[in-house]
Amino acid sequence: MAVFHKILPLIAGLWCLMAVTAEKKEAPKPAPCYEALGVQTGGLDDGDITASSKLANFTATDSWCSQENDENQYLQIDLGEKTKLTRIATQGALEQPGKHVKTFAVLYSMDGKKFQTYGANGTEKIFDGNVDSFTVHHNNLKSPIVARYVRINPRSWEKGICMRVELYGCDP
Repeated sequence: MAVFHKILPLIAGLWCLMAVTAEKKEAPKPAPCYEALGVQTGGLDDGDITASSKLANFTATDSWCSQENDENQYLQIDLGEKTKLTRIATQGALEQPGKHVKTFAVLYSMDGKKFQTYGANGTEKIFDGNVDSFTVHHNNLKSPIVARYVRINPRSWEKGICMRVELYGCDP
């Protein structure tokens, strides 16, 4: 709060000192941008989620397990429209204890053809994943992504590439 002093003439020859207070109004804070975007919550259709390879058919609410265990594997999510992505949550395969992704990279695209790697100053960011199959691990994105397509690219894993994913964000 700021206090300003103002000197006003009262009548000829007399002056009055008056204190005027002004309250500084703060700009409203933007609403948090951490809504579940529907991978695990069922807001996306099974066809919106594709993968480089898969051990078995899976739905949006199942774990994805790749057929191959190499760094070329990915899980791709089509969000259907341009979306601001702020957080990624991962979990291992509940139905296959011990299988989980330990680290991963994130790629994103507007058209599903040309992907950019998430990172800073030309350096790819490698995210921490899970330490077991059951615990959910959250990664907040320091710089949010605006994209329609998101790829999770496992870089290290325990006993095989298996994971469940939820993305969080909001309208851009």
